[in-house]
Amino acid sequence: MTDELEGYGAGSHIKEFVSGGPKNYAYKFFAAKDNEEKGTCKVKGISLNYAASQLVNFDTIKEMILSPTDPVYITSKNIRRTKKHKVVTREETKIYKPL
Repeated sequence: MTDELEGYGAGSHIKEFVSGGPKNYAYKFFAAKDNEEKGTCKVKGISLNYAASQLVNFDTIKEMILSPTDPVYITSKNIRRTKKHKVVTREETKIYKPL
């Protein structure tokens, strides 16, 4: 995990870490190069674009782990191919909740 901080300069370190299960984590870290605190969130199976990252981020994962809350529903438009080789755009909803 510390290899992920190399790009932020020597002296960068993780300040806070939360995990909702395998391949489902977020952390806040101090970036020595920019001299500021930043955060990263990784969730398997969910593309964390701007809209999704507003719903699933460090604070929501931490809140869901520390106190039981309702799952978060993430809706996105995805391009899919049909069996007849047509390309269609479908709206898909995924449910996020830590294990």
